[in-house]
Amino acid sequence: MSTPGMHVSDVIDDIKAAFEQFPDAARWRVGVATYVDGPGSDISVMYAASYHVDGDGFFLVPEGMGEAFALEERPFTARELLDALEAEARWAGYAVHVRAEIVELADSSFASRNLPLWGAGVHDEAELVYFYYGAMALEA
Repeated sequence: MSTPGMHVSDVIDDIKAAFEQFPDAARWRVGVATYVDGPGSDISVMYAASYHVDGDGFFLVPEGMGEAFALEERPFTARELLDALEAEARWAGYAVHVRAEIVELADSSFASRNLPLWGAGVHDEAELVYFYYGAMALEA
């Protein structure tokens, strides 16, 4: 649905496209997905449990990682994410990343590996609207 280096406006467009194809997707969870061993391999999916803006970027934060950023984790639907993104017009041009990995440092602070989103998908059986990050299928 989108090209590499997604921005908030791309995420908005992709969520709306998902709703057009699957009207029930508005109540589905949001996730992030990546290829385990590169393009064409199995896909690993994590539910997003929080999101936040840091500087001029927007970040989806998978379940279990919110505490590192002092974020309350709560499941949210694709509709809730869309509403939040549309409510903040200034975010439209912000790059969107996933906090892909979190490491606790010796001083008890945290560092994260942030990877850009590059596309979107829908899994109707799992009731999930998800965004790809990491290796792209076109690299295969």
